[in-house]
Amino acid sequence: MEETRENGVTFGEICKAIWKRIWIVAIVTFTFALVGFLCARFLYNPGKETYSVSFILSYPNSEEHKYPDGSPFYYQDVISAEKLEAAKASDASFASVDVEEMLEKDKIAIEAETREQNNALDYTGRYTVTVNASYFSGRKQATQFLAALVGLSQTEVVDVAAEMNYRLDDSAFGDADFNGKLDLLARQKDSLIGEYNHWISLYSDNYSVGGKTLVNHRAEAEAIFGSAVRNALYTELETNGYVPLSLVEERRALLNAEKERNNKQIEELKELLKLNTSSGSVESGNLTVFDFSERLSSLTTRNVEIDTQLANMTKENIENFEKKLNEVYSTLQEAADKVHEVGLALCKQETRAYLETSQAIEEGGLSSVLAAVVGAVVGFVLSCLIVYFVEIPRSRRSAVGSDGNADENADGNADENADGAEEK
Repeated sequence: MEETRENGVTFGEICKAIWKRIWIVAIVTFTFALVGFLCARFLYNPGKETYSVSFILSYPNSEEHKYPDGSPFYYQDVISAEKLEAAKASDASFASVDVEEMLEKDKIAIEAETREQNNALDYTGRYTVTVNASYFSGRKQATQFLAALVGLSQTEVVDVAAEMNYRLDDSAFGDADFNGKLDLLARQKDSLIGEYNHWISLYSDNYSVGGKTLVNHRAEAEAIFGSAVRNALYTELETNGYVPLSLVEERRALLNAEKERNNKQIEELKELLKLNTSSGSVESGNLTVFDFSERLSSLTTRNVEIDTQLANMTKENIENFEKKLNEVYSTLQEAADKVHEVGLALCKQETRAYLETSQAIEEGGLSSVLAAVVGAVVGFVLSCLIVYFVEIPRSRRSAVGSDGNADENADGNADENADGAEEK
């Protein structure tokens, strides 16, 4: 029974030994916990851990993956070198972020979410940017940097809208002849109305921009260079044959020459018609009397037109007509500026970069807290084992020494008692 007790170790003895060396156990446990935390935080995670943010970029025309000016939108440009440098420069706290190495080593990437539509893959407008954690001091800095990077795409859309120009080019309008100017004005008017129609199709007639609905903005543009004014100007130009003042003399000479040719042809046709009529023939070659009459009528009508154009092609009339065109041009230029103003306001209202999370998502690394807990457990177990193998044998040896002294004292007392008995 005593032998079993000597060889076995009770739980109480173990606890007593650990408590006796509790400071050693505590120090070792804390040290291992700290080492686990630091290793996960600064050695393992920076190489394996990534931060990512998902966002939805929405703006007018975004479903067609085009900027407001119609140029294509490439989502890969979100992480271009230019954008990364701009994001870094946006805040002094990003000065330590090495964006050049980030790109060079492909430590940043962007993915676009797709969907199947009409038997083809199409982008949904949702994108995810993922970057290696080693370039940031922590999750907070990574979140701020990625938010700044995403915000640049939103800013770029508005910047493109701000740079758009709906005006006619002054030199193109000035160099065109009168008929060309009318055509340019007509196309300009149709283009401006087309912009309003496109915005209305995206939103609604009653969508308000700048304190006024889109349909009312369109109505104001429609009132400029209406069909009545347009037709009247085309008719006046066609009737009077206006040309710029610098070409008036040349035009007059051409009209007079044309009229002289027409008069000569008229006389020839009259002679032929008279000869055929006197001879009793109603035909001359392939021409009938009706053909002669129609040709004579056409030439006579043309000469009347020439006389009208020669009479009306005065400096005063040409200047008045040119003034009308310039007034329409000036009004349409103002309308073009208004379209630009409305388009920019609309873009500012509807351009959004929605971040799906307020903090970047950490992936691929170890939890620093978990690593600390595991380190603490390992340290505690290891320190307990050390205490067990060192302290228990020492305690047992002390216990054995105490038992030996007690036996010797007991034997001595017994001998003394025996000697005393014999003497008696």
